[in-house]
Amino acid sequence: MMQRFVMEVTDEELRKSDAEREDMAEKSVAKILEEAERTEEFSTISQNGSKVITATINIEIQMERIIVDFFFPVDDNPPDPRRLLFQQRFLESTLMDFSKKKEIVQTIVGGEDLLEGSEKAKLQKNLKSLMTWRNAFAHGRLDNRLGGAWHLCYFSSAKQDQLLEDAFWTEVEKVFRSAHDALVQIHGRLLAKNLYQRRNSKGSNEW
Repeated sequence: MMQRFVMEVTDEELRKSDAEREDMAEKSVAKILEEAERTEEFSTISQNGSKVITATINIEIQMERIIVDFFFPVDDNPPDPRRLLFQQRFLESTLMDFSKKKEIVQTIVGGEDLLEGSEKAKLQKNLKSLMTWRNAFAHGRLDNRLGGAWHLCYFSSAKQDQLLEDAFWTEVEKVFRSAHDALVQIHGRLLAKNLYQRRNSKGSNEW
């Protein structure tokens, strides 16, 4: 017959065992909450990164409008087929990336005197920052350093490491708003200039 294994446990040992279980439970809950917080932070950062990419696309569309309205100032109804060809086959193609559009807008702004000197430099700086952030979120990786703060690691001329703190997101939003407002102002001034030139042209033709 197999011998039965009997273990007697004292009240003190039971109390100690209960305390250990409670301690383990508290640690487990704390770990779960910590993991949940990291997961929530990761989700928020991922959403913010997607918004950065989307907002940069909208900035790019604004630059395209400036460029097409500069080269084809009259938006006829129906539209000039050359305008559509230029926009669809050139501006919206892989031939023209964000950087090239930025350079063309810079040339247009300088040639047409659509912004003051300091504002031109500020816009170019902001557009460069937006392009860097867009590429960073599209191709970089997120790292939370073994449970610490989240960082965005990417390559731009050299290895970069951006701490994703509130100050960074505030700066990103500030730069986006500044670039957006500047491009709206540029486009408005360009359209007004085109309209003025068309009216003058019609007036001279009447003579």
